[in-house]
Amino acid sequence: SKTAQTLLTLENVGRTHDGQTQLFADVTLTIKKGQRLAVVGPNGCGKTSLLRVLAGVDEPDSGVVRNRGIKIGYLPQMPQLEEGLSAIDAVMASESLLARCLRTYDQAMTSGNKKACMQPPCSWPSAIAQMDALGGWEARERALQMLEQVGVADSAQSVGSMSGGQQRRKLGRSGIHSSAAQSHAIVLGSRGATLVLVKGAIKWMEESFCARGMSLVVVTHDRAFMESVCTSVLEMEAGEVHLHSFGGSGSYARFRELREERRAAKAAAAASAKNVLRKETEWMRRQPKARSVKAAARVRQFYELTAAARDVPQAETHVAFDGGVGMRRQGRKVLELKGASCHVGEKEIIRDFWYEFFPGERLGVVGANGAGKSSLLRMVAGQLSLSAGNRDMGETTQLGFFTQEPLDIPETMTMNAYLRDIGSRQASLTGSTEEDISDTPVHVLERVGFPRSRHYTQVKYLSGGEKRRLQLAAVLMAKPNLLILDEPTNDLDLATVESLEGFLASYGGCLLVASHDRAFMEGLDRMFVLRGDGVVRLFEGSYSEVRPHLT
Repeated sequence: SKTAQTLLTLENVGRTHDGQTQLFADVTLTIKKGQRLAVVGPNGCGKTSLLRVLAGVDEPDSGVVRNRGIKIGYLPQMPQLEEGLSAIDAVMASESLLARCLRTYDQAMTSGNKKACMQPPCSWPSAIAQMDALGGWEARERALQMLEQVGVADSAQSVGSMSGGQQRRKLGRSGIHSSAAQSHAIVLGSRGATLVLVKGAIKWMEESFCARGMSLVVVTHDRAFMESVCTSVLEMEAGEVHLHSFGGSGSYARFRELREERRAAKAAAAASAKNVLRKETEWMRRQPKARSVKAAARVRQFYELTAAARDVPQAETHVAFDGGVGMRRQGRKVLELKGASCHVGEKEIIRDFWYEFFPGERLGVVGANGAGKSSLLRMVAGQLSLSAGNRDMGETTQLGFFTQEPLDIPETMTMNAYLRDIGSRQASLTGSTEEDISDTPVHVLERVGFPRSRHYTQVKYLSGGEKRRLQLAAVLMAKPNLLILDEPTNDLDLATVESLEGFLASYGGCLLVASHDRAFMEGLDRMFVLRGDGVVRLFEGSYSEVRPHLT
């Protein structure tokens, strides 16, 4: 068969996090035409850093990246969109000549003042000429069609007016499509994968990338996405990378099996080296300083054995939710909403919502992007003011809200100090002692996978996924008996996602979840269905039972 065209190569590439901590070293990798590579590994192992090097955003600290003349589209983990941009401008935002000509054309058409758009390099006349030469009319039409497909009917709507982050995900998905139209390879951070994980997204990915022979490199924590779209898996662990040249159904289980076999072999080799090292250590202690040539060779072997004995497999992030998460005692009343309505701007998002939450309930929230899922969660949590109705929370209810928005924490603050501050604020609000209402930072940090040696790490040294785990720790500090989760799997590594699934199965409090991850939703008993008309409908059944009825 014909060898696939090489697009990008990495030769002995290395990268550090802060100039000292080595994330990965000696990475040699080839990206071929049509290859769709899933990058997986624990939070903090350097996945985002590797993607930034691949995309040409950052230079490697060592080694060489060779781009074979291809264009690379990059969607970062946290895309920044200007609040004042219109939807079409956000999708087409770049400093390329085509994008600037498109903006000049749209500005003139919107204002009706062509004379105001006469400055080079993209004056009104030259914009028309460049649009013709560069295929700008087709690019603009593709962008408009994509916005319509993902539910943004008004291309002039401003980014700042889009509610709940849902419309922003639509823009991100459209931006991927726009990049794909002009690129040979697309690089997606973990939020980039989340942008397209909605109903029908896998089919869209196949049409946009797979069928066109596009190359894709994506950090993903979603097993269904990995198996449906990706053709190979790049595993990152302890500064090393391991390429698994398989994809499709069952690839996640196979990757885990090979990883465990490799870890077991590495552990056995380290144990064997330790056994020999004990004897060699005694020999080293007995030897005089002046040694023969033969003895010198044995000394070299001793140091090689020492290194081999220390080369043990990295322990997987241990997130100890089972039986370890504290929960305050819950009385009979949890929370009740009576005729509750709320507005975002002039739009009524939730209308006349009546519901009483009970202890131990397990509820999901489903609906299309922009239907109001995040708004409903924020209203239940008391973060959105009611325009009508009442919200009545029980005296013993302790609410924990794990939002999808990142925390705003001073970069120089340590994780331990941040959680202590959370505990102190909770105590001052209730007039109780910290021990009465919250867990200790040490215990909570350990439960979300941070060993004690890292508890005094400053926030600026955490990866995106580690910041999400810290955010989860802050929620768990209060021992919540009413837990609200908004897209809880965002940026978390696969080990933590699996632990969270177990947590959902064993959590004894009242649970309310909105997620695009099917595994999280399957364990829930009832669903709130939103269709964008403000009405919250209750469906008695699981996610798989309600899914066929979603529009």
